Amino acid sequence: MKPTFGSGLLFDSYNETANKKINGLGAINIFRAWGFPSFRQATALISIFNLRKGSTTGEILLRKPHAIDKQSITSFTVTTDSNNSCMTAVIPLSLKFNEKGRHFIYAIFHDYKSTLKIPCIVELQKWPTFSQEERQFVRKHRNIPLGPIRTNLTCQQCSHAYIFEENILEEVLPPGGVTRFPKSGEFECTECNETIYLKDIQGQIRFSLKQMLSNIMRGQ
Repeated sequence: MKPTFGSGLLFDSYNETANKKINGLGAINIFRAWGFPSFRQATALISIFNLRKGSTTGEILLRKPHAIDKQSITSFTVTTDSNNSCMTAVIPLSLKFNEKGRHFIYAIFHDYKSTLKIPCIVELQKWPTFSQEERQFVRKHRNIPLGPIRTNLTCQQCSHAYIFEENILEEVLPPGGVTRFPKSGEFECTECNETIYLKDIQGQIRFSLKQMLSNIMRGQ
């Protein structure tokens, strides 16, 4: 008796019913990015059969098609009280994509030869820009809730914290202690010189601002 993978899907989140059934919420097969590297969170729900009593361990990997190297995402452990049992494993994933295109998420066991492959696609989005008409609208209607939007980020190398800001109006300067997103999409940590990649985060914020502005302008 050897454990085998059944099927697997990616979701935004999940819930568990009163009878212990696992339901995925918000299926994912496409990740949208505005720059690289791009970091995304997901939850993998993977069915496993023929489990032996005790603990079974495995690993989740990320790979591009035809690529040799695989990126290790996380390890997992499933535990059961009986032989020949089955379950749905809930595995949180922190994914890092370095380029657009098709990717595969692999699930493997450490001690058994069974592999599950979950496909996904990373799409590079068009960079959100604001027209002169849109900027003039914001200047004229200063009372509308359109930013600036700020985000707190921490250097992964030294844990120094920063606040970055995105504003539709480029002439409006951020206050003290707040940094405007650099046009290059990269910021050098002032404490350890580590490069912080911001393009994808800035793109997400600009996309949200663009959507909010479009909705408000259509409602005028």
